[in-house]
Amino acid sequence: MQVYRLLICREPAVIPEECEFHPLIEDRFAIVCRSTHPLAHQRQVRWTDLERALWLALPAGLGVRTKFDALTERHFKVAPTTFPIVTQSLPVNMRLVGEFDVLVILPLNLVRPQLESGSLVELKVREKMLMNPIGMLQPKLQSSEAALQLVEFFGAFGR
Repeated sequence: MQVYRLLICREPAVIPEECEFHPLIEDRFAIVCRSTHPLAHQRQVRWTDLERALWLALPAGLGVRTKFDALTERHFKVAPTTFPIVTQSLPVNMRLVGEFDVLVILPLNLVRPQLESGSLVELKVREKMLMNPIGMLQPKLQSSEAALQLVEFFGAFGR
């Protein structure tokens, strides 16, 4: 029996020589808050408004934390005020954003259901916050019918 390996992931910075990456779903970072946050319904949010806000910072080493640190270093004159709880747990972070007037940067595809339901709102800023797409990493020589059908399925799902 032959084993086929596929990995659904963000496009890695370095793709192993024996592998290929197929992008399936585009993504970007989004600054989000609960729908009752004072900034939630502004047409355009200024960086000075964001500088005065309370932020939910995620643990160091995560892509969203790296983006948060880069944005605040570039746009803020003072260090951001952060919420006293820092966790990687998505359910805990969603609960904190839903219960407190905090802002957080997260991948758009991760919070899309909450945005569509109206429980969270994306703040509009004048900066594109792109991130690597989600896709399939697989060995170059892998060509099973099942693997090809899976690539096709996920490709249609991501459009």
